[in-house]
Amino acid sequence: MQIFMPQRSGFNRNNLAFFVFLIMRILPFWLVISISLLFACRSKQNDPIEGQSIQPIKVKRFDAAFFALDTNDIRKGVEKLTINYPDFSKDYFTKILQLDPSKDTQEIKNYFKELLPLFKKPISANAPDIIHAELNKTLARFHFYFPTYKMPDELIYYISPVSSAFNVIGGHYIGVGLQITDYKNYSPNQIPFYCVQNLLDDYLFNHNTEPSLLYQMIDAGKRQYILENICLHMPDTLVWNYSSKQLKALQEQESEIWQYLLDQHLLLSKERIDYLNFMGEAEHNSLLGASLPGNIGKYIGYRIVSAYMKKQANEKFANLEKLVATPASIIYAGVNYHP
Repeated sequence: MQIFMPQRSGFNRNNLAFFVFLIMRILPFWLVISISLLFACRSKQNDPIEGQSIQPIKVKRFDAAFFALDTNDIRKGVEKLTINYPDFSKDYFTKILQLDPSKDTQEIKNYFKELLPLFKKPISANAPDIIHAELNKTLARFHFYFPTYKMPDELIYYISPVSSAFNVIGGHYIGVGLQITDYKNYSPNQIPFYCVQNLLDDYLFNHNTEPSLLYQMIDAGKRQYILENICLHMPDTLVWNYSSKQLKALQEQESEIWQYLLDQHLLLSKERIDYLNFMGEAEHNSLLGASLPGNIGKYIGYRIVSAYMKKQANEKFANLEKLVATPASIIYAGVNYHP
């Protein structure tokens, strides 16, 4: 539909009537848009660290030091790395590359030749600078929400084979494998996200999960709620590990999924097959159709946790350690979840 505005030279009573008619026709549309934008602004999540001074994490480039080795004397170079990177160097050779640095000098030399082209790639070489600001903000949010957690002192970049670990936590460091930049669908958001994901896994490591499918879903929902609060401005497809179509399908079918769980008496199930059907990572859900992902329990749990947190008005920007410590049974009892 095209809209033609009257020309000034021909503006008369008939034009005025048409103009008033036109305004009345388009007013509701723009009113709806304005209201939508207003609610969008109100619902936009505030950043708890906005305006705060952020102390950047100390960065070390193990990747650059490794590829500065003299391949004619690998043993001497490895000894120097061990002195300059005492904790990480040991973990890199023994746990990531899975070799003995004092003996397997030829294997180290082979890795050097294999990985050097990736180190020289512009996307790999420049990734630390590109993600620096966002990574520091993400780590600062994690510290805000989990103030008692001992944050790593150093961020160490390295390169290892693509099939090996690309995010590791040591005694005093968090290591980022830049080989992730060689993935087909790599985006700069991934490194900050996987760092926080790894830190959260470490924090949650000793927290016990109550049995039953329902409580497993709620615990997964806790984790997802935390990630959403920390990983602001990151795409939903990354934070949820769902495609946009799957996320839309979950939103549209939330009530049907919940009703299915009720009808089949699955909430209190402790059967492994039920955990796999609702909590297992899979491209499609084997029970409820190809439009839904395998791990739909995470979404249902997230919705329950979100409903619970809405009732905790004073907890909105407090740390999330209390949420982690709250048993799933208490969270479920605290809401009347029925989508």
